[in-house]
Amino acid sequence: MVRTPQKYPCPKCHEASLNPLECTRCGVIFAKFRAARPRVGHAVLGPDRIGRLHDLPLALRASLLPILMGLSWLLIQVPLFRAIAHAFGSIPFHEMGHAFFAWLGGRWAIPIGAIVPFVAYTPWSQERVYALALFFQVLAGWGVLKLWLGEFRIPALALGAVLIAMLHMTYIMPFEQTEKYAILGGIVGEFAITGATILLFHHPLPDRLRWDFFRFIAVIPACVGFVSSFRLWSAVSAGTEALPRGTLLVSRSDSSGDIDRLINLHGWTEASLISFMEQLRGWALAVIIAQYFYDLARHRSARS
Repeated sequence: MVRTPQKYPCPKCHEASLNPLECTRCGVIFAKFRAARPRVGHAVLGPDRIGRLHDLPLALRASLLPILMGLSWLLIQVPLFRAIAHAFGSIPFHEMGHAFFAWLGGRWAIPIGAIVPFVAYTPWSQERVYALALFFQVLAGWGVLKLWLGEFRIPALALGAVLIAMLHMTYIMPFEQTEKYAILGGIVGEFAITGATILLFHHPLPDRLRWDFFRFIAVIPACVGFVSSFRLWSAVSAGTEALPRGTLLVSRSDSSGDIDRLINLHGWTEASLISFMEQLRGWALAVIIAQYFYDLARHRSARS
């Protein structure tokens, strides 16, 4: 009978290594890394002790996201919970989407609706603020460097893509065109930002962010928001619900709503918006599922 060699999980990047002394992936010396951690009494503080995802039993790890998604789907079948899920799940990510795309284009934006969901409002500037744009670009560049040097490759590449988009929208794209993306960013954020949060649930980040703990908090509204928006836009595609026109603060007939402005000012049609959202939610769901099964396979391999 062939004996399976013992593997040792790295306390920094969590990769399983055959070397009991150092990680073959990131090169960290296990003893030095653990000794350098801040301690309270005999407890070592850090992501390897605070909600470390890689230490969860495989059954719990495999069922966590499906349970959250399934519960969210069941709850939104009840009208009261559907309204709550929309207010505290979809709207905050919708407003963050507005702000995110406004920031990409060099505008200042304040996602008030992400903090006070029932307000559902994100003001942004009508001119480029180059000092603010430069601040975000330097911050993103520094983040890419730190993530890459820390062996957090996928988050580094994702942030690098954001930096490239930021540079393009600030210095190449006509300023008037960035308005369209700031408006479109709301409905895009319902899937892109919720999806990114769910994807990041599977990836470690630098210790000082305490993501191995906070990811368990962030993933709950992300799952609720994703499922709530998925139900809404599936119903719109099926023709059982109308496009969410108008605004939450005024009425459905308010012509200053996101959908209304995209149609009236930026050349979109109801059909093109519905088609775009079908593709967006389909791709978002496919990537989430692919990441989920890849992570499970990688975890199973590391434990074997």
